[in-house]
This record gives sequence, C-alpha cells and structure tokens, in this order.
Amino acid sequence: MKLLFILILSFNIQRADSTLLYKFHNSLKSEFSDYLFENLTHTADGKTLMGITLAYVVFGDSTEQRIVRPLALGVTINFLTVDLIKYITNRRRPTPPYSRRNSSFPSGHTAAAFFYATYFSYHYPRYQIPLFIWATGVGLSRIYLKRHWPTDMLAGALIGFSMAKLTLHFRNRIEDFHLF
Repeated sequence: MKLLFILILSFNIQRADSTLLYKFHNSLKSEFSDYLFENLTHTADGKTLMGITLAYVVFGDSTEQRIVRPLALGVTINFLTVDLIKYITNRRRPTPPYSRRNSSFPSGHTAAAFFYATYFSYHYPRYQIPLFIWATGVGLSRIYLKRHWPTDMLAGALIGFSMAKLTLHFRNRIEDFHLF
C-alpha cells in the first residue's frame, strides 16, 4: 500500500512539474526572455562563483578574507551534497542530454545561488533583497531554459539555503582551521 501511494505521488509530482515547466516557459517565451535567462543562469556557474570567491581571497581586506574561509568550505560541502543527491536520484532532465553525470535533481545552479545569497546576506544585510531576487532568478532561469524541473529548483534552493545556514552556524570553528 505504501509503495502504491509513493508511486501515485511520484507520478502526480512529475505531472505537476511538467505542467508548471511548460506553462512558465511558454508564458514568457520571447527573445528578451531567452537572452535574460541565458545570461542570468551563467551568473551561478561554478567558474563565476569561484571567481568571486577568489577575488575576495586576493583583493579582500582581512575582514573579507575572514568571510571567505567558511565560504570556501561551505560551498564545497554544498557542491558535494548536490552531486551526491544527483548521483543517487539520477533524475532525467526535461531536455537532453541524459546521463548519470548530468542528473537533474536537485539544481546545482540554484543551490549555489541560494548558498551565496544566504551567506552574503548574513554578512551584508542591506543586500539581502537583491541577493535573494538574484538567487530566485537563477532558479527560474533553470526552469525557463528547460534544464530543470520546478521541484529540482525548489530542492536546490532548500539545500543551498540550509548549507549556508549550517556554514554560518559553524563559522567560528571553520575559521579556526585557517584554510588559507
């Protein structure tokens, strides 16, 4: 009975995911939306975010460098958590290519964006609203571009937010390690 319930629930979630994805994409479809979401999604690429982190290391003052120590460890744990869940779930993306290395659930871009938004909102509270607007935009870009289902985006946001909160909770212990 439990298995039947889980199967029905899974089917309904997948159907809702599909409906939401295509309604969202089709309602906004335009050249401007294509341009906006394609560029917005790249702001949460690993290379972009690592560049921001390295800029803090190289050019930041001692306060900014102290902020980066826990960030570096936390974002690594966030990335590994997302990759482990992707490997375990092996969910197909809305559009090809499909492979175990390219699993859909959860959204790594969204997890990274929400990690950075949560982490930097703590250190720079006056930027909280723009940071979370950016993170939400990244998540929506993943849906618009048909790279993720809506539940992938929600899970990524929850993981990124939670991992940043854990990192902030343990930041003093992490700073004591003096990673660099």
